[in-house]
Amino acid sequence: MRQEEQANTHVMFDTNAHEHLDGLIQWATKKGYPDSSLNLVGCRDGRWFIEVDFGREFDLIEGISKPYQSPYVEPLFFPTDDAARAFAYDAIKRVHPEVEGVNLEDYWDED
Repeated sequence: MRQEEQANTHVMFDTNAHEHLDGLIQWATKKGYPDSSLNLVGCRDGRWFIEVDFGREFDLIEGISKPYQSPYVEPLFFPTDDAARAFAYDAIKRVHPEVEGVNLEDYWDED
């Protein structure tokens, strides 16, 4: 799907916050900049969801927003950023099983 044909989740879900997780993935894997990454996205109504930022490694994980796929399937929504972040951590560990034993929360302590 071309960029101009992507689902505009910012408008669809009235988003007002997002956090790129590429730095977290790079930190956890120690492999350099990742081929794929996620965003933690907040909505004005308080819901949170996870969306692919770039790449295709997360394509097979249900519940993640993939605005470039047609037809677009709505993501799972979470009541808090912590719940959405936990879902993102699980997805990251599925794509990068080498970080299974890594406490991804430690990344935030280093910033």
